[in-house]
Amino acid sequence: MFIITTEMLIKQMFKHSNTEESGKIIFLLCEVVMAKYHEIYMAISRDIDNKILTPGDLLPTEQEYAEKYNVSITTVRHALDMLVNENKITRTAGKGSFVKDSQIITEKKKIGLVMPTSSEFFGRKISKGIQSFCKENNLIPIISSTYKTQSEEAEELQYMLSLGISGIIIMPMNGELYNSAFTSESLQNMPLVMVDRYLPGLPYTYVCTDNFNASKDLVNYLFAKGHSKIAFIGSFISNTALEERIKGFMYAFAHSEDRAYHEKYVCRKLNSSDTNQLYDNIAMLTDLFTTYNEITAAVAENYECANLIQLALKMCGKDLSNFEIVCFDGGTNSALELLNGSFYTHILQDEYTIGYKAAELLLRQINNPKESIPHVTVPYQLIKKEDVEQTVSAFLRNGELK
Repeated sequence: MFIITTEMLIKQMFKHSNTEESGKIIFLLCEVVMAKYHEIYMAISRDIDNKILTPGDLLPTEQEYAEKYNVSITTVRHALDMLVNENKITRTAGKGSFVKDSQIITEKKKIGLVMPTSSEFFGRKISKGIQSFCKENNLIPIISSTYKTQSEEAEELQYMLSLGISGIIIMPMNGELYNSAFTSESLQNMPLVMVDRYLPGLPYTYVCTDNFNASKDLVNYLFAKGHSKIAFIGSFISNTALEERIKGFMYAFAHSEDRAYHEKYVCRKLNSSDTNQLYDNIAMLTDLFTTYNEITAAVAENYECANLIQLALKMCGKDLSNFEIVCFDGGTNSALELLNGSFYTHILQDEYTIGYKAAELLLRQINNPKESIPHVTVPYQLIKKEDVEQTVSAFLRNGELK
């Protein structure tokens, strides 16, 4: 097996003076580090939960973990810090890391966080918000975010239930059909809060962005810049977040005096999360933009879709200076993205608050099982490309951000 290490990426980064190439390498570097420390965290956490590691056991040294997973000591420390925050291990200078006494662990309520393998541009801050609330309120979060199918999702839910948790926070898998696990008696009797999306018809509390108004704001932003022929580009997989965004898109046109909604400008066929589908995704988009050459702007479901749109436009030979792309969720480095042309006006979701609020509502359910807990929509920000350009320009001129 060929393994890409952080050291290899760093060496490659310094070989490239080209901003776009070094930017891609920085992005890959961040992805490798985050994936690795989560892998280490999950491996140790499962060994503790399954009693392979028992209270008082001394964990391998940081150096041993670093060699085993082919990562730096810093990456190992990130994983161990997560376990300390969850009260699963203790770390003593000069002695090492030890599995915490089970009697201490059971003094705290455990809650499960179940999320599918997340985009690098959305989801991680939700987990941070949940962990912050747990730390403040003497709760232990048990995190699972390594599955990609509904069957794996059901297995993770059963695994959580087997650990004796007090409640679950979950981001349900995308799909037209619900996972049957959500209708099981064991889950319906369990305090549960959904994040980012919900399942219509099921009695679960949820916390999400106001996707309807956010999408409407993106379209009105494009209207204000003179665009009227606007496409909507999204995934072939359905969820309530996407449906609300499409409704907001259509509403903006319906309440515009001189702009008409065109169904033919809507493309919901992409699989932006699967790199193996890149050619098919680009082919669909180039076909759309060449068939309907009058389109001058697009609302993308997410940042990945926005990047696919830009690539398709380049392949069509379109003048990107006359085409505007807006999307939900930005990238991870605004200045770098501006320099390499991949920064877009976008909706910035308050992921941290979504996670924090979800944990807060879950604890209310746990403490008051009969209380009717309301659904919550969390405010968002519209981040305009031109505003960020001004800030970055000032930074490049003066060497400091205003």
